[in-house]
Amino acid sequence: MSEASNAEGTEFGDERILECVQASPRDIEPGELVTQVMTAVRDFTVGEPQGDDITVLVVRCRGEAQI
Repeated sequence: MSEASNAEGTEFGDERILECVQASPRDIEPGELVTQVMTAVRDFTVGEPQGDDITVLVVRCRGEAQI
């Protein structure tokens, strides 16, 4: 997904993915976060053909890490 390109050949990139995640509420449901990121990618690529598969994984950490 980070490699999705717009008409100018610019990739969506990891930074844009992080911006989508950081702009979302902390308690957002994983499915909704996937929808928001996918919408951002579609808006960025503006109808450019999909060049590869799309994989999205959302991991939620609950509680404190134990070391």
